[in-house]
Amino acid sequence: MAGDILNECASAPADLVRSLEELRNFAAGQEAAREEERTRISREIHDLLGQDLTALKLDLAWMRQRIPAGHDALARKVESMLALVDSTAKTVRRISRQLRPAMLDDLGLVEAVSLHVREFEERTGIACVLLLPERELPANRVLATAFFRILQEVLINVVRHSEAAHVEIFLDCDGKVGTLRVADDGRGIRPGEVRRGNAFGLIGIRERVSTLGGTVSVTGEAGRGTTVEVKVPCTGKEGCGC
Repeated sequence: MAGDILNECASAPADLVRSLEELRNFAAGQEAAREEERTRISREIHDLLGQDLTALKLDLAWMRQRIPAGHDALARKVESMLALVDSTAKTVRRISRQLRPAMLDDLGLVEAVSLHVREFEERTGIACVLLLPERELPANRVLATAFFRILQEVLINVVRHSEAAHVEIFLDCDGKVGTLRVADDGRGIRPGEVRRGNAFGLIGIRERVSTLGGTVSVTGEAGRGTTVEVKVPCTGKEGCGC
């Protein structure tokens, strides 16, 4: 009996490692399924709603040209409706890009990051410095999606928690490791917040990076900002392919 107990104890670490690996694989599969669903919804929003709004705008423009002289109230109403259609179309495009930027698939990670950061600046007023490679990174849908989602999450946290005025975003791959680094000049994440792990979406970021065999570093200094750095190896089936 004692031998059986010892054998069970010896096998426990291996069973734990195996269980953790199975959980990570399950989480990766769930995330891939969610990403596919986001892509489908994004395309439907862009294609169907976008087409309907375009048709509505053309109809309103047709009406505007045929409003009899002297019907100023009607003309103002049509102009108001046209402005609302334009505003709604802009919102539809923004939501579609947030779900799954077409540029991420069509033009690559560098262009998608550049577009997202420009929109972030316009929306928040937080100035950004982009340090991007001159060339597009080799195509890898998994890595591109992971880096883009992590960037989205970190920038959301900058707005919600950092009180920053400036952000610097670095992205590159040296052939061995792909690196994404986001540094702000805000209040600085506190050591206790980093250790808790559940603050600022760090668990989700770490789990996503873990499935790629990468690492996450979060550092901060009071009054001098926070830096989030993600490194993913460019080898293996999920590497960036450099």
